[in-house]
Amino acid sequence: MKYIIKLIKEDDYEEALELIWKSFLQFDAQYCDDEGIKSFERDVIKNPMFIKMVLEETNYIWGAYYQNRLCGVMVVRRTNHIMLLYVNSTMLRNGIGSALVDELKYSQHIITVNASPFAVEFYKKLGFEVIDTKKNRHGIISIPMILKTQ
Repeated sequence: MKYIIKLIKEDDYEEALELIWKSFLQFDAQYCDDEGIKSFERDVIKNPMFIKMVLEETNYIWGAYYQNRLCGVMVVRRTNHIMLLYVNSTMLRNGIGSALVDELKYSQHIITVNASPFAVEFYKKLGFEVIDTKKNRHGIISIPMILKTQ
């Protein structure tokens, strides 16, 4: 399967947020309490500062496109922390998530992520290691992980 990985342009932010929200509800909401679901929606999906940080290049949104359709999204804080990584459910297990992470591997020696319980095995397959115990921040469960590329 051939897809293109590139930084998402402002015109595609709405589509990216829609993919993020749908994927969060499908895969990660089961690990959150009501507070966690509400805080994710408030802090990511409906937060104008989230997009402002992308426009100011504090955060970057990478997209994976297949046949000109957005099928995967990775949000990166600064240059090496994966904030969010979601792939359209119909496109899972086609290497899209791995390809998005590979974009960081080319330029970063250390990559971190606070993985959802759903994604821990995915990150382990890419070489990430768990570095701390499970965290609960505003009702959202995550597991801190790191990848040293060199």
